[in-house]
Amino acid sequence: MNLIIPPQVRAKIDDQLTSLNIPNLNINWDTNTKQSLAAYVIHSAGLPMKAEYFSRGGTVTGEAISDILDKLGLENKQTKHEMAKSLGLHFGMLITELSSGSTITSDFWLKMAIKFESIKNQNLLQQFSSSQLGKKVNPDKDIGRSGEIFVKEYEKDRLRKNHKPELADKVEDVSKDNCGFDIYSFDINGDNRLIEVKTTHSNLDNQFFLTPNEIRASKINSDSFWLYRVYNFSSKTKKGKIKCLNGDLTCFLELSPRSFSANKKINLNWLNP
Repeated sequence: MNLIIPPQVRAKIDDQLTSLNIPNLNINWDTNTKQSLAAYVIHSAGLPMKAEYFSRGGTVTGEAISDILDKLGLENKQTKHEMAKSLGLHFGMLITELSSGSTITSDFWLKMAIKFESIKNQNLLQQFSSSQLGKKVNPDKDIGRSGEIFVKEYEKDRLRKNHKPELADKVEDVSKDNCGFDIYSFDINGDNRLIEVKTTHSNLDNQFFLTPNEIRASKINSDSFWLYRVYNFSSKTKKGKIKCLNGDLTCFLELSPRSFSANKKINLNWLNP
């Protein structure tokens, strides 16, 4: 697939890159290269171009991925591969199939560019305060972690029972990557199933908490996002019952804000005490 980047966007990016005068940088808009696709993703994330984003040999640096993660309010990792995995997971992709050594392939940047193109009119990138995006609101970390382990094993068992052992082997716990969901699993047909786990000892209808990052992930990946509500969870057996929601969580849940990002209105002045 070849992504057609709009001429007006190309012009804006070219103007910035020309002013930077980066040696050996040659953005070819006629074909999808790592550099042209990455430039589009950087621009779509609302970042200005930097010379540090592009290195010799047609590659894109880890600093570019780091700044995109910062812009989205997601946690940075140590290596380029770890950062790309975190970024990919947030948009429902496993980066392990999209890299070669320390180099992030053009396939990754193409899929990322397609995802940014698909959500550009939804204003999802600026919808929540970046100070809240990576935070995990969990009043009981122990039961939360136990629920994630329970769901991971449940998913593996579900796929094996449906004669999909090759998919069961690929189920992954990504709860530490702050990508907006906890378990990377699959439907029986092989499509992604991105699972956010919410676990309580109490019954199904009791209140539970979601972060803005989790809500946004459900919007971005609405087809593949699943909420697994684990209830009546036993700390002794480490098991519980499961009910699910599939899709954009704002369509199913009544959400009440717990905090607000605040800036003073421009036409008002601060008062002295």
